Amino acid sequence: MKEIKYVLGSQWGDEGKGKTVQYLCQEAINQGKKPLVVRYCSGPQASHTIMHDGITHVCSSFGSGVLLGVPTYIDKEALIDPIALKSEYEILKNKGVYPIFKFNNYCRIITPYDVIANRQNQESLSNGTCGCGVWETINRLNKDFSLEIPIYENDEEIYRTLGKISDFYGMDRNDELEASFVEALEFIIIHSNYSLDPGNYDVHIMESSQGLLLDGEKGLKPYITPCKITTWYSNDSEIYLCTRTYTTRHGAGYVPIKSDYIKYPTFEANKDNEYQGQFKTGILDIDMINRAIDRHCLDNIENCKFNLVINHVDCIGSMFEYIYQGRIHVVPGFDAITRIQNLINLKFNKVLIGKSPLSEFEIK
Repeated sequence: MKEIKYVLGSQWGDEGKGKTVQYLCQEAINQGKKPLVVRYCSGPQASHTIMHDGITHVCSSFGSGVLLGVPTYIDKEALIDPIALKSEYEILKNKGVYPIFKFNNYCRIITPYDVIANRQNQESLSNGTCGCGVWETINRLNKDFSLEIPIYENDEEIYRTLGKISDFYGMDRNDELEASFVEALEFIIIHSNYSLDPGNYDVHIMESSQGLLLDGEKGLKPYITPCKITTWYSNDSEIYLCTRTYTTRHGAGYVPIKSDYIKYPTFEANKDNEYQGQFKTGILDIDMINRAIDRHCLDNIENCKFNLVINHVDCIGSMFEYIYQGRIHVVPGFDAITRIQNLINLKFNKVLIGKSPLSEFEIK
């Protein structure tokens, strides 16, 4: 029977989903099974840092099993930016890694015009966009399906559609960008492994680009993406719910409360950036984790095993601060893991404990 494992961020991202996906891939390989990472929603706004055998890589388009040689399948609800995917492929190749991937013929394609529109949209900017064109692409397709890129059509038809998209945004056409896009689209078509059949893999590890509170339907508006994380309601699956030992936030909206006790890691993959601004951290907000669980009705999924992943346990100081039932609580640091596990509104089959960022998980 095929195993389905979903890796979910419990808040706004940055919870260690990439590291968890790689761990599950390695676990499957050690058990003699064939894992496949499925990018089942969202797009190249992912920033999942993984490390293996002396190589560090930030996965945006590819699944986080790529350094282990685990293939990536990009499903129909996910989005592809051909230029971004080609660029990441070349980065991996220069590190000696040759990614194996296949994309669903019906997945949505981000064009350069979507990216430009995203970066010029004041509403998107004020809501904390990543600047990757995800929102604009989905909005464009929701308004007019004739603006969908015909992946396997000839170049003439693709250029014709690009012209319609530039008109949709009221932009002048950019020949250089369009040529780069068409070249990148041809590249990923050529390099896609058409013999890859998801049905031939024992373990499907489902990887999203975002946390639950950014979900297009059940996140905390207006600081969301249009992508939907939990529309699957898959029975007989496992869910790995990830959190750090403190709250993180990119972009506008919720601002974490500062803590005097957090011991920040010497390595932090998340950086301030042009579109989302400052990377913010603070006291772990367990109320927000429980709010995400409630909004997504996770406890209504039948026959599902829940597992908790607590990353960055080495960042716990002498005392541990957390928010629960509207109040800030302070307890000795050694009590942190027990508090996190017991106060989240789910019953967990197992708890994985990880340090930051290069460490093995300990199973509790």
